[in-house]
Amino acid sequence: MTDVGGIGAARLKSFIERIEHLEEDKAGIAADIKDVYGEAKGEGFDTKVLRKVVARRRKDPQSLREEEELLDLYEHALQGDLFARDAADRLDAKAAGEKLAAMAEEDGAPGTARVETPEGSVVSFGGAA
Repeated sequence: MTDVGGIGAARLKSFIERIEHLEEDKAGIAADIKDVYGEAKGEGFDTKVLRKVVARRRKDPQSLREEEELLDLYEHALQGDLFARDAADRLDAKAAGEKLAAMAEEDGAPGTARVETPEGSVVSFGGAA
């Protein structure tokens, strides 16, 4: 093959063929993964939960901790005290309060965020104390 417009046709063909081969391999691996999930489901495992476990194991521990802390914080913000103690234990109270106050201001509803510390005291942030 020759160069066309400054492009090495042979080199281009090589890249295309390698990509096509890898795409075929990827499709085969995806089918294998689907089979494993099907086998697990057949033995009574919940595949949604398995997928979450696999996704969590791919993340680095620090990223996973940060995600869990934000999840707790958001649940607390949406559902009041139901998740407050867990969120306060996982985040230091000041950081949690500041994040809640910032979230309230971003939503156009400045207010006071109240967080109970692990020691049992209540700390307020933002808005009128």
